[in-house]
Amino acid sequence: MELRTILKTPLGQLTRKLQVHPELHTGITYHCLSNQIIRDICVRGLVERNLPGYKDSFWRVVAQCTALLPEDKPRYVMGVGYPLDIVVCSALGADMYDCVYPTRTARFGTALVPEGLLKLKHKSMADDTRPIDPTCACMVCKNYTRAYIHCLVTKDAMGSQLLSYHNLYCMLPLQTKIIASFCEFCYIL
Repeated sequence: MELRTILKTPLGQLTRKLQVHPELHTGITYHCLSNQIIRDICVRGLVERNLPGYKDSFWRVVAQCTALLPEDKPRYVMGVGYPLDIVVCSALGADMYDCVYPTRTARFGTALVPEGLLKLKHKSMADDTRPIDPTCACMVCKNYTRAYIHCLVTKDAMGSQLLSYHNLYCMLPLQTKIIASFCEFCYIL
C-alpha cells in the first residue's frame, strides 16, 4: 500500500472531524497514534492541526511521540499501568494515563505489594492471618486478613472489589512521588 494512501486515513478522518465539529479545538480531544511505520508523519500532521491534547497507545514509542508533540498540551498514554512503565513514561514526557492493571490484577486475585505481587488465590493464603501488606494504611489492610480475602476471591466478587481498592490505594504513592520528583527537579524514586 502506498504511504499517501496509508496517511490519508487517520489524518483525513481527523481533518474531516475537525471541519464538521470545529468545537473540538476548544474541548479535550485526543487522537490515537498507532501505526509505527507512519507515526512520525502522523504526529507532525496532528501537531499542524493544533489539537488540545494527544493520545498514544504504545508505551515503547512514548519518547518518539513526546519529542514531536507540543510540551504545552497534555500527552495521554493509553493502557500504561505497570508501575515501572508509569515512571518511565512520565520521565519521557507523558502527562496522563488510563489503565486497568490494578483492577484487572485484583480480579485475578492478586494484590500489589512492595515486593511485587501477592497471589491471594494460592492455597498458602488460606490460613494466613496477616494483612495483605502490613505497611499499607488502606481500609482493606486494616480490616481484613489474607485468609479472609483468599476465601472471598475464590468464591465471591467482593474479594475482587476489596483487592481493587487496595491496589488503587497502592498506586497513589507512586503518583505522589512522581509529582514530587518533578517539583524538586529530581527523578529518583
